[in-house]
Amino acid sequence: MKDKRGQITVFIVIGVILVLSLSAMIFFRSQSIEEKGEEEVARAAQEIPYNMQRVNQFVKNCAEDVAKEGIRAIGAHGGYIDPLDAELSGTIMRIGEAQTESDALKMGELVVPYWNHLRSPNECISNCNFDSKMPNLYKSEGEPSIEGQIDRYLQRELPNCIDNFTELRELGFEVLSEGNIESSTLFSIADASITLQYPLQVAKGDERYDLNEFTVDVPVSVKQVYDLAKELTKVEQEDNYLEKHTLNTIAAFSQVNADKLPPMASTDFDCDKRVTWVRSDVEENKLKPVLLSHTSLLQPFGVSNYRSYDEITDPTTRGILTQALIPFNGSVSAGFDVDFDYLGWPVYLQITPNTGEIIEPMTAEASVFDFCVNQYKFAYDLSYPVLVTIRDPLAFAGEGYNFNFALETNIRANEILTQNSTIQELRQEFNYYDDGFLCNTNQRTSGNVTVMIDDTRTDLPVEGVRVKFCVPDGDGACGFDSCFMGLTGGDGKLTTEFPSADGIVLFTKEGYYDFAGALATRPGEETSYNASIHPIREKTVDVQLLLMKEKCNEEMSFVSSSNKVAEVVDVVEEEVTCMWEFMPSQTTTLGDEDEVIINLERVTPSYSTFLSTVRLEKGSAETVKLIPGDYSVNVMYLNGDGISIPERDLDCDGCGGLDAIEIDSIVLGGATLNNETGYWTLTQEELDSGNNVVFKAIVADATQIDKHEDLIISGLVENTSMKFTEHIIPEIR
Repeated sequence: MKDKRGQITVFIVIGVILVLSLSAMIFFRSQSIEEKGEEEVARAAQEIPYNMQRVNQFVKNCAEDVAKEGIRAIGAHGGYIDPLDAELSGTIMRIGEAQTESDALKMGELVVPYWNHLRSPNECISNCNFDSKMPNLYKSEGEPSIEGQIDRYLQRELPNCIDNFTELRELGFEVLSEGNIESSTLFSIADASITLQYPLQVAKGDERYDLNEFTVDVPVSVKQVYDLAKELTKVEQEDNYLEKHTLNTIAAFSQVNADKLPPMASTDFDCDKRVTWVRSDVEENKLKPVLLSHTSLLQPFGVSNYRSYDEITDPTTRGILTQALIPFNGSVSAGFDVDFDYLGWPVYLQITPNTGEIIEPMTAEASVFDFCVNQYKFAYDLSYPVLVTIRDPLAFAGEGYNFNFALETNIRANEILTQNSTIQELRQEFNYYDDGFLCNTNQRTSGNVTVMIDDTRTDLPVEGVRVKFCVPDGDGACGFDSCFMGLTGGDGKLTTEFPSADGIVLFTKEGYYDFAGALATRPGEETSYNASIHPIREKTVDVQLLLMKEKCNEEMSFVSSSNKVAEVVDVVEEEVTCMWEFMPSQTTTLGDEDEVIINLERVTPSYSTFLSTVRLEKGSAETVKLIPGDYSVNVMYLNGDGISIPERDLDCDGCGGLDAIEIDSIVLGGATLNNETGYWTLTQEELDSGNNVVFKAIVADATQIDKHEDLIISGLVENTSMKFTEHIIPEIR
């Protein structure tokens, strides 16, 4: 009893300390705001003549209103006043159709950048890279920064608020601006301090005065809110609390039941009651509702809206909540509310194994033993966005302040996907099927089977190759029974007894491409199997941009008609015929804001898929992994400088006109090699011929895109690829 009383006393003391600490913080923050305001008024009264204080206060009121507007926008958009305004934000956001393949979460008109997300495509296998769109707080840390955005916003918007001093002129003031507005924002723990250099000559009657500097303190602790958001992001990057919580939630709500999520691991022996699922139904009606209701259970220690476990009566929810406490420094979060939400946005979801949309167990039957087993062992590949909202109730003198930012949850093959993990390895490590009936040791009735593995490049034996044997299903793929047979030795050989069956033998080793082939084994019979496996070669990547240019009238005469791509007509005072023509001898380079996305898929028939995705920016050093074979190639060139097309009247009665077009980022070319154009055939000799692979793309000269008709260029990639295939074949150098 003494121990229990002692524990209760400790908890009471801790609770009292927390309450007193929070009360003190609130008091001192309020006092700080009040004292600063009094000091500012007193200083103004002493230094500025009475008649001129009206002008001084007018400018400061405008500065405070604009700064407050900018700071609220910063909170709404994850540290950016307008994430889509590159000039203001200091960065470029990729916003695509898929929420999980963009740099930001888009909610209607609201755009909230990810502070941690998978930048690579969801389907990436290797070279899967993470990124963060978290801005810096201080200008001194580099752009994009929040301080820098507030400065640029004030310089842009303050003149609109001042409105040429119309209000003051009506009161008899003459105000003359003698220079541009220069703003300097500095965030402290208590507020945002803004200093404006804005030289003004002010006169009223016979009295004249020069005003040069204006200082405003905005009562909002952007620094404290930012530090909390940054810490929550850091803990996610290091501890992956989103992924852990998601895996716990899936485990809690999965069951061998068509109304539940497919289980990550379960087995039953009733083949008459075999359960199946439809992937789209699982996503919309089972997974999303669970994420919707349970993402909000996440909570960091020490926040003001921390919920006690005792409030939760449902045992499943309470069990999840005990695992949903984020490991966190509680002192950082004191005085703030923090909420985590998933609001039904689109997700990336694949559940393996499957037959198209149907998710079903692997079933093995042995009628002679009257034996049947269903193995429900499913691997989840899942990405979805989470909105984090921090609330400071004391900001803006009690009006309150909200700060949003987004984090992305990424799971592959039931494992946490991080910057250092490889999806290919995660999937290899996930054994979809435990050893089944035919793979039991007593079923290995063949004579000795010797497999011999060598390297296709060196012809030398390969040590440490994993050898598996499986029984194909009706589609020729590995079915339920999949057995690990052993590893090859230093001589590249493995000799052991196999199950007797018409099966598939599989060879896997890190750094090599998976190989599979048919192997028939019979009771008591010895046999051998020889195979060569391809080492995966890593090459540096470069891109060559081949230009299309617009030629008009007589300019077209010297260009071969075979190079013509598209014809557009523009009528000004006389008819001018213009045509986009391919100029294979002319090239350009990537601009500072440009990006090239390269997707490769090996189409040579094989057991496993070989995919690669590379993103190139100016100055970036990227690599791609390759093996010999035939590849489909898709290259997409995104011009990041954007284009501007003026409005235009149509020369016909009642036709109206065409609106002006402003596009920040646009696809202006690329290359496609597929079954229609012909694949890229990469031989072993070519792989050995150099360390650099150069991809080609046919791109339009962006400086010539000035008419609505020119936008046809963005849709001509496949057409130009078919016409000029010989120019876009990648080269190994």
